[in-house]
Amino acid sequence: MAARLVTINLLPGVQRAPSTSSLEQFHRSPLAWLIGSALVGVALALFVTLRWYQVQVAQTAVHLQALDQQKLTVFRLKDSLQALQAQRQTYQQVQQARSDWAHYLNMISDHVPDGVWFSDLTLDPVRGLVLEGAAISEGGEEMVRIGRFVQELKADVKFAESVQDIQIEAIKRGQDGDIDLVFFTIICTLASPAAGPAAAPSGGPA
Repeated sequence: MAARLVTINLLPGVQRAPSTSSLEQFHRSPLAWLIGSALVGVALALFVTLRWYQVQVAQTAVHLQALDQQKLTVFRLKDSLQALQAQRQTYQQVQQARSDWAHYLNMISDHVPDGVWFSDLTLDPVRGLVLEGAAISEGGEEMVRIGRFVQELKADVKFAESVQDIQIEAIKRGQDGDIDLVFFTIICTLASPAAGPAAAPSGGPA
């Protein structure tokens, strides 16, 4: 029968070699240090990436805000330009209207007979161009002059381009002191709203 060898450790407990677990041995191994360093590096890389992303988001927000301000400025400039163009167009229309009125009043003045004058010229939105005036009563001759004036206006080709019809609306007799007068109202119906002058002056005797 073979003899069994028994080893007995007689050293005191403090001098005995401590027994370590496999987990403790792993923690003390270089591999654990490598893994720990790698985890720290990954965490640091994630932090840097997140920080960079936050900076990029903040810069993008600033750029978008700047673009919004620029867009608002462009819209305001566009509105201002449109307003200026509208004012320019209105000014041109007013200037054209003044020119037209000067032209029409000159044509009317060319046909006014002696002894006839106008007291008011207005542009009514419904009736058209309204000519109010008077003539010195001369035994019926004043009626002939007023009628001839209307016929000459109708025969004027340039004036008739903007007028659909010309009629004597009213005639009445009156006095200015010792002078007998015939007061009349002539209506010039415009062919269309755009055909006649855009604004009407109100004046005294022609």
